[in-house]
Amino acid sequence: MSERIECKTASEWYGIGIEQIKLKEFQKAIESLEKCIRLDSQYKNAYFHLGISYQNIGEYEKEINCYEESVIHYPNDNKAWNNMGVAYDDISYHNKAKRAWKIADEIETGQLVFSSKEDILKALDYVKYGGTDPVYKGKTANELIEKGMKSSDPTEALKYYQEAYDLYAIVNNELGEANALRQMALTYRRKKDWNKCLEYEKKAYEIYSRLHFDTFIGEEAHNIGFCYFNLGEYRKAIPYFEESINIHQNLKDKSKITDSLFNIALIYKRLQEYDRALEYFIRCIEIDRENNYKDNQANDYFEIGLIYKELKDIDNAFKNFQISLKLFKEVNDVKAQQKINKEIDEISRNLYRNDDL
Repeated sequence: MSERIECKTASEWYGIGIEQIKLKEFQKAIESLEKCIRLDSQYKNAYFHLGISYQNIGEYEKEINCYEESVIHYPNDNKAWNNMGVAYDDISYHNKAKRAWKIADEIETGQLVFSSKEDILKALDYVKYGGTDPVYKGKTANELIEKGMKSSDPTEALKYYQEAYDLYAIVNNELGEANALRQMALTYRRKKDWNKCLEYEKKAYEIYSRLHFDTFIGEEAHNIGFCYFNLGEYRKAIPYFEESINIHQNLKDKSKITDSLFNIALIYKRLQEYDRALEYFIRCIEIDRENNYKDNQANDYFEIGLIYKELKDIDNAFKNFQISLKLFKEVNDVKAQQKINKEIDEISRNLYRNDDL
């Protein structure tokens, strides 16, 4: 059983925290230094050493927060600015690191002396964003979106997008906020976390609706429908796909119209409402034929073939599979051809057995 330490003053907790750092007991040091700060929020160097403790357990963002607090209370401590730069460098924010190191160097050489809290906050904005004007926050948010899109780690990407969203909110850039939300939704979509994807798609949809951006409203309506589709909540999906169709009809975007039509058709097929499903697949074919989308037409005919197969209408099933096969041959989709040939072979075998009977 570990010995319980009882202290009454910030100074005592600080002293214990320093000893625990020397013993490399960093988690214990964090607890002691936080108790010190609770008793005296401006206790000299408490935030600095708390930052060192977080650094040693790999909590770099908490480390940075500690150095920010440290320089607010003791702005001319070049070591805190220097460590802030190291922490930023550890999480690959190299430009922020360079700006923090620049301030540390200027303090050390006597070129810079902080005399007001306003100047300190401006310096922190400079480190984080490259400048104090709101435009720098917007620019940083754009850079964070780019970082998120390049990241192969979904957790890291989501962190970048959330940070970008927060910055867009600060500068009242609602389109930027919506874009960050879309990127978060897309990341959750890749993870197949459909509930989280739906949550962020709806938030983006609300912003675009408020701003009357029809192009994005139509896309988000489709994406929300797609989330409900993958959650198996088919009835909830249909109105969003229909909304997307209506908007894209006004925008004359036939590609996006057929995307939503096809998904509604699949829904009715899964619900075994085959007449409605056929209606939507036929609407797909009409538009895909106008656009000469042979691969889309091939998929439309294949799905119609499957419906007729379910309905035991072998002649129509066979007919639609053959049309689909011909189109897939024209676009050289070998895997799709193999899939259809299996369906055709199965139909043929069943017919052969029935003839034997």
